[in-house]
Amino acid sequence: MRPKMMSLVFLFSIAENVAFAKPESRSRSPLPVTLPSVRIKLLAPAGWQEVGSKEVIANLQRIVLKDADLKNAVATRARLPQVAFAKHAPGYDSLNPSVKFVSQPAEGLDGVRAIQQAIDLMKSGVDGFQLVERPVPKQIAGRAGATARFKYKVAGYEVESRILVIVDGSELTIIGFTGTASGPDRCESEFQDLLKSIHGI
Repeated sequence: MRPKMMSLVFLFSIAENVAFAKPESRSRSPLPVTLPSVRIKLLAPAGWQEVGSKEVIANLQRIVLKDADLKNAVATRARLPQVAFAKHAPGYDSLNPSVKFVSQPAEGLDGVRAIQQAIDLMKSGVDGFQLVERPVPKQIAGRAGATARFKYKVAGYEVESRILVIVDGSELTIIGFTGTASGPDRCESEFQDLLKSIHGI
């Protein structure tokens, strides 16, 4: 996959702004998610709510991209997540943590290379980009994968994103978990619980 196209997938995985406009469902129990492309199941955080594609697009469009070509590509060619969840209900007056799941053909990339391609473009394309944890390989439910963390700014908020890439044969899935860089909406415990819940099918 071309670096710019991989970056579009990552932007849909990490993009976040203020609260989503319309929830689709909400549960007090952990929410089961099946990702058939990489043959895994996991649990999204309890109490979070599923949100629709329109809300994901609306939030992505608010991100200020410094690269004009990347901004145009996001508007015309980026992939939508298969499913996305947000922590807070509509009307929340700050950045709303979220987790998104995006799948696509791997096109020969492993997890580390997939993340690195995105980082190479995003570090000059988004405001305040900082690499917190470089991409490293990680076995996930018997599948090859990789993880990384980075920070950036959205609408005046400092955002921290954790990226988990899982590769299974010719398919690749990106899990993007986004919260504030500090405070209760950083959601580190929720992210760790999600990691622990992953298992193969």
